[in-house]
Amino acid sequence: MPTTNLMPLVTRFNKAATKLKYPRIRTEFAPDSTLVIKLSGPRAKYPGSLTLTNGLPYGDPEQHYYGRIATDGSLHLFTRDLTQIAAELLTAYLQQLSADPAKVALAYGNKTCNCMFCGRRLDTNESRHNGYGPICADKWDLPWGGQYEQAKTASLLVDL
Repeated sequence: MPTTNLMPLVTRFNKAATKLKYPRIRTEFAPDSTLVIKLSGPRAKYPGSLTLTNGLPYGDPEQHYYGRIATDGSLHLFTRDLTQIAAELLTAYLQQLSADPAKVALAYGNKTCNCMFCGRRLDTNESRHNGYGPICADKWDLPWGGQYEQAKTASLLVDL
């Protein structure tokens, strides 16, 4: 599997940790494949790394540990709980999330009507339009309101 650098995602979690006690993202990397990304605490085996699971509690027979993202942004998958196809899907999804979390949040919000950062229901039109609310936008350093459209437009202009 090619080397994957997910440092932007690690950086985003570290920034969110300055405003949140337990930063986490709950999403799906494939249909019916829940992904929970959590920042490991200082007493963990790999402090500061991002743990990748299906979100069920440790010890639950249905709990799956997918791997971790190290503090240097490298991806370490635990292949016992992943097929080759699932590992490829997870890797591609993490690359998308790292590159453009607002776009991934919008897709998840459109699918579930919930914020992938806090899990709350997206009640306002503006929240549904962004895929997250203004509080999560602030805590996760994401564009809010028209800022996302401006950022997309600016990136399209740069790409041309």
